[in-house]
Amino acid sequence: MKLPLGPPPIPRRTSLLSRVFHSPRRGGPEDPDALRTYDAGEPQVTVAEVSAKDQTEAPDFETGLYREAQGQIKRHAWGRAQRTLEEVTRRDPTSPAALDLKSVRIVRRALRRIARWPSDVEAHLDLGRAWFDLDLGDEALGEFLTVQRLAPRRYEGYALAALEFLYRGEYTRAMSAWIRARELNPELPELEEVMGSLPAK
Repeated sequence: MKLPLGPPPIPRRTSLLSRVFHSPRRGGPEDPDALRTYDAGEPQVTVAEVSAKDQTEAPDFETGLYREAQGQIKRHAWGRAQRTLEEVTRRDPTSPAALDLKSVRIVRRALRRIARWPSDVEAHLDLGRAWFDLDLGDEALGEFLTVQRLAPRRYEGYALAALEFLYRGEYTRAMSAWIRARELNPELPELEEVMGSLPAK
């Protein structure tokens, strides 16, 4: 498969997920309650949170904010991460922050659902996919394994776990999980076909 010429895209786990696993989410438009929610006790993101150098030039400022958001994501500070990403996206709608913002909103919704209904398989799938997209591989794999336990006859938990193993370079575990996924859903392609469609690193 020939890749397009030009500068390489920003590497993202979501590119791997979207290439091989298309599963439209149930439900309609985005939950308006999740679009702008705030954690109690967390201050609003301000310019003072970024270095003085970042304040002097707009691109550097946005880059600094985006790095701050990525740190908040790693710390699971979801409210602060959402507000920071909203600010970056407002300043630059073409920034990759928009994809992260979508994933953070999904994380917050899914966490609320799981808190109320711990056995909600769809919520665990949503959470795992969002964490996968945010490059939180350990958390994502935990959700995919939870789906396997809660719904052993659903192929998604095995297929998504296989993709995480594939991303890590754990090909034996990826093959084992993918074989199980194909047993449950024969329409899935062979794993070799999936690997052949991936972009070169």
